[in-house]
This record gives sequence, C-alpha cells and structure tokens, in this order.
Amino acid sequence: MRTVLFIGDSIMYGVEAKFLNGYGFYVREALRRKAEVILPLDNCQDTRFTNSLLGELFEPGEPERADLIYWNNGLWDVLRFSGNPTPMVPIERYTSLLCSIYGKLRRMSPQAKIVFATSTPIIEDRYPKGLYRLNSDIREYNSAAKKLFEDKDVTVHDLYSVAESFPLEYRSDDATHFSELGAKKLSEHVLAEIGRVLGEW
Repeated sequence: MRTVLFIGDSIMYGVEAKFLNGYGFYVREALRRKAEVILPLDNCQDTRFTNSLLGELFEPGEPERADLIYWNNGLWDVLRFSGNPTPMVPIERYTSLLCSIYGKLRRMSPQAKIVFATSTPIIEDRYPKGLYRLNSDIREYNSAAKKLFEDKDVTVHDLYSVAESFPLEYRSDDATHFSELGAKKLSEHVLAEIGRVLGEW
C-alpha cells in the first residue's frame, strides 16, 4: 500500500469551527482502500510555521515512509493586515522558506515524489475589513514557487487554475475556503494528479 502525506493550510486541512472539510479529507476517503493518507496534526499555516515545526506536524516515522508528499503554502503568506502595504511574508522570504522546507522534506523522505500545489484564488469583494488577500499577490507567489521548483525534482500542480473557474456554490461564505461541493471537486483534481505522478497503485 502506498503512503501519501499532505502538508497544507485549511484549504487542505479544513476549518473545524466552520464545519468545513478540506480536500485532504475527501482524498483520504477516496483512497481508504488503496493508500495510507497522512494529514498533518495541525493547519500548516504559512511557510514560517511549516519550516519551524515541520518535524512536529506528524507522528514519528510518518514522513519517512511517504511515497508522495502533496504540499502547499501560500495563502497565509500573502495575508495583508489593514494599514500594512505588504503581505505578511515578503515574497523573497517566502521563496527562501520554500527552499528550506524542500530541503527538510528531501532529508526526511528522500524516496518520496513531491508535488507542490499552487495556492487557490479568493473572492476579493467579499473579504472583511481589517485583513485581506489579493489574487494578484497569490498569482505572483505562485509564479515565484513555480520558478523555484523548475530545477528541482518537484511537480507543480496548478490548483489556482483549477479553482479559478469554480461557480459560487463551490465557495464558502468567507471568500477563502470552499463548500463541500468545492472541496470535493478540488479533491478529484488532487486525486488525478497523485495518480498521474505515482502511476500504478
């Protein structure tokens, strides 16, 4: 049985307070009889959090047995607070931390195939006052991640493009997350990409 390990924020992990499942939940359900699917013990948040606590986000031995790691960071990094003209994690720092996380993953799971998912778009005109994200930032950070991984053994899965055309019923009411329909649709694309990269189960 293959082992698939996920790293990501609440788009993958879900939002317990809102009773929203992330796409990782539906991938795990779909692969229940085909693969061991490991979700992190917590929301992996931004690149600073993931980089600092990577070893604590999983039970001992879990990363070492992964056949594939499906990973995203980005939406927390681009978060802006009212009055702050720049994202929470500047783009140069973001790419530097992605590189650091990649190095740690390679040391922890040298045999694993790594897929990096681009961050998904948000609905800008529905964002609350005080904190916000911009799709232009998300696209810029996604492009920086793609460029970083060009010369590394990382497959980039463009989830931004997948979700960009989703109808409103696929989105939750918070402008960032996805409804059950949307999370299930994302999981279908994630499943297809995992199958493509891993080949035969």
